[in-house]
Amino acid sequence: MVREIIVLMLKDAFDVILAVSVATALVQLGAAHPRPFDLVLLDYHLPDGKFDDVLANADILAIP
Repeated sequence: MVREIIVLMLKDAFDVILAVSVATALVQLGAAHPRPFDLVLLDYHLPDGKFDDVLANADILAIP
């Protein structure tokens, strides 16, 4: 519920991609997008793995 509210608040000003699991977040980070990511807002508790995997990939891509 909180993530949906955050998306609603941000989507008018930013392009927002919601990933609800580690697997989908990693796919989105690896996918081609028209513009590179400016920021990854990461939930500490993800249902299918450790957030560290997403954080490490964001670091590799130099995304704050």
